[in-house]
Amino acid sequence: MADAPSEEVRRQLQAADTEVDRLSGIVNRLLVMARRIEEGGPSEIDLDEVVHRAIERWGERASRQGATFTARGEGGRALGEQADLDQILDNLIDNAVAYAPGPVVIETGQADGRAFLAVEDGGPGIAADERHRVTNRFFRGRSAPRGGTGLGLAIVRDLAEKWGGTVVVESADGGGTRVEVRLNAAT
Repeated sequence: MADAPSEEVRRQLQAADTEVDRLSGIVNRLLVMARRIEEGGPSEIDLDEVVHRAIERWGERASRQGATFTARGEGGRALGEQADLDQILDNLIDNAVAYAPGPVVIETGQADGRAFLAVEDGGPGIAADERHRVTNRFFRGRSAPRGGTGLGLAIVRDLAEKWGGTVVVESADGGGTRVEVRLNAAT
């Protein structure tokens, strides 16, 4: 047992693994933001499939950070690009898991002729006077914990707008934050 890693070494390895995940996410977000060449028109994307894939990708990391996922809603089909919608959801989940570990609800549906994809957490929420700014590049709220770049929601906004969509940031029922991405519905 002399060669077994100590508890401190295990803790340091887990911290390093978490940091690698965070840095990888930053690099991916920067690449998405840098990529501005569109590859043709939009495709029809099944939002329930986007959610299912994201839950599979994020399941282990979310569990390590104390988050759980619930998928709900009536689904829907949106116009966009698969990789863009995956990136949108990854950024929303990343924020929810990093800043408000606990239950995370991912909802899909249709309202007012638009398809939507929303992520809702039960964290401390975003101050009302900052909600309109959280999708600006590099904006970090006054109560935001250390870490992060302030790019995640800016990328979400840019990708949503690329496909004619919008982003709405509001308080969740019972506290926390709800970020809803509204996209053109596929007909």
